[in-house]
Amino acid sequence: MIIDEKLVLDVLMRHSSEIMQWMNEENLLVSNNAKPEGDPVELLPIGLQTKLRNKRAFRRAFANNLLSIADGRIVSHFRSQRELTYFCCRCFAGDTTVGRVLLSGDYNFPARELETLFMVKNMRDSRKKIRKCKVPKRYKIIDTLFDTLP
Repeated sequence: MIIDEKLVLDVLMRHSSEIMQWMNEENLLVSNNAKPEGDPVELLPIGLQTKLRNKRAFRRAFANNLLSIADGRIVSHFRSQRELTYFCCRCFAGDTTVGRVLLSGDYNFPARELETLFMVKNMRDSRKKIRKCKVPKRYKIIDTLFDTLP
């Protein structure tokens, strides 16, 4: 197919004001719908981004308001540190549950980096207690983040 350049330029010249109006409308729509925080995974420090094993669950935690962004940092809205630790164990270490027992995953748990990120202490000890005893009471809410269904 041969395109006549003069014809294309002529059409563009005739409709340039309409095209510019459409482009401005699209730019407004894009800027109004854009979220300033972007992808929550990209807000993690680089070291934790590489250790994150379940990005989908991490994003779902933001969608369900269990995590949010305030003052440029990630903030936890879990009811307790134990719930936060349980979530992080599943996301970063690949831990799984059988019934109400937490089984260790195949990856190391980045406790220090997570403690710095969420400004909490003793996540490693909290993980040990969860593995010895039982998972938190609201574990089902957290487990729904890891479901494979959309």
